[in-house]
Amino acid sequence: ARLHALRTLTTAAARIRSVARDRAMSWRTSAAPASTAGAVDATALNAFLRAGQAAATTPGTKLYVVMGNEAADLDSIACAIALATSLDRDGVAAEANERVIPLIAIPRDDFSLRADAAWLLRDLGVDVSSLVFLDDLDVAAPPSGVEIAGLTLVDHNALSPRLAASAAAALASKTVLVIDHHDDEKKYPDTAFVTIEPTGSCATLVFERIAKTRSCARDVLCAGGPIATMLFAAVLIDTQNLDPAATRSTPRDVAAVDALAPRVAAKVGDVALVDASDASARIGFYEELKRRRFDQRGLSPRDLLRRDYKQWTMGDG
Repeated sequence: ARLHALRTLTTAAARIRSVARDRAMSWRTSAAPASTAGAVDATALNAFLRAGQAAATTPGTKLYVVMGNEAADLDSIACAIALATSLDRDGVAAEANERVIPLIAIPRDDFSLRADAAWLLRDLGVDVSSLVFLDDLDVAAPPSGVEIAGLTLVDHNALSPRLAASAAAALASKTVLVIDHHDDEKKYPDTAFVTIEPTGSCATLVFERIAKTRSCARDVLCAGGPIATMLFAAVLIDTQNLDPAATRSTPRDVAAVDALAPRVAAKVGDVALVDASDASARIGFYEELKRRRFDQRGLSPRDLLRRDYKQWTMGDG
């Protein structure tokens, strides 16, 4: 059994390493027109999410899980969905019983507390009921017959300290890919493919990785599609609309926003984004995201903790 698990993990790592390598197209290249057949519009994205949700409870399935951090803010949610879609298009799940799925690392009932993400995904036509949450899939103890074949961490690089030590060690050993912009805790295996860079938003790093593959830049980041708009929004909210005074914005974040701007939806809610490449045109979108994120009306103290809970272990304790 141990030998089988090692072979499975080695296969997962090999596939992800192969698709993580740089491709011929630079991420700075302007957007190519989307292929009608391959473009990931809301319909295609929802079909991908529904298939993953069904697979998460189907015996005999091997899952490649892309998991954001336990705060599950807009950056983590956008990155998990975008990268999982990209890895799926890159052929990581090559066999009929394999699936790549994004995992939102909160209970389903807590998603409504991420008001900016809930508003954005709903308006972009993303079927939130088809997302997989922690109460749908326990990666430390998956349903009988379901195997976690590989784990990808986005917007964090260490598993939650709330996991039991044995479960954390077992999951960490399955980590094959890490993309993050926080301090490196070095709690992943040496065999993992790791990108940890100090950008303002993890969405910038995910965008760069997707855009290195010509077909993904064309299809996953298709013009007007939900994924480009989600990543665009995540960079804006994380960098305070690329405000240099906020110290979080980097030249790479600026370049990501500039490259994503021609691809975003023309309108989100009542906010027009037809000319999203114009800095002044982005202000209304950013302000609406910020208003929804920080609106605390009607929230109890418990709701506030549920909305942005983080836990660390300090010192030797």
